[in-house]
Amino acid sequence: MTAFMNVLGKRLHSCVFREISYQINYQNKSKATNYRVASVTNHAANKHNSNNAKKEKKIHIKAETPEDVKCDWVGPPDFSSNIRPVKLHIPADESQLERNYRLKREEIVKWNHDFWTQNNANFLKEKEEFIKEKTSGQSDRDDKDPSKSLTPEEMSVFYREFLQKYYKKHLYYNMDWYKRNIQLLWPALQVAVYGVKKKMFHKKT
Repeated sequence: MTAFMNVLGKRLHSCVFREISYQINYQNKSKATNYRVASVTNHAANKHNSNNAKKEKKIHIKAETPEDVKCDWVGPPDFSSNIRPVKLHIPADESQLERNYRLKREEIVKWNHDFWTQNNANFLKEKEEFIKEKTSGQSDRDDKDPSKSLTPEEMSVFYREFLQKYYKKHLYYNMDWYKRNIQLLWPALQVAVYGVKKKMFHKKT
């Protein structure tokens, strides 16, 4: 009975200790969160009230694809397509099987990049035309950023019309994307088997 009470007491002590630790950590996190919110609010107020505050400028850095890589290279999202560029590694002893597989992958990457480049260009162009049409003649029009003159509800009309207009195009893209990637399964399996055989052969020699 004494042993049982000792075990029970230890477990109760452990539970109470964890609960107290949780409450302390929760309070500390709450204070830290409140401090961060207050800091951000004060910073925003100071920035807004300052007459000499400089406007932030977005800097777009174009990634340069390396010429020689030792493994597959993935870069930052492209500015036009928002698709990350991929530079596939080309081994010195690349077989014809591996080359065919690599070329098919590069073809899909390029196809994907070209599609979203064109799609995003259409989106930005038609969005600008929509905003220009809706805000023309408005006395409270913001010339620096005309989109601010429209409410989210008004812009939702454009988003809905854009999706409806290109619905079939996006549907065919999805179907084609699955088709192209499924077709890569067999070449990928062949390359994987070839790689295993090549490693086993090198081990024997």
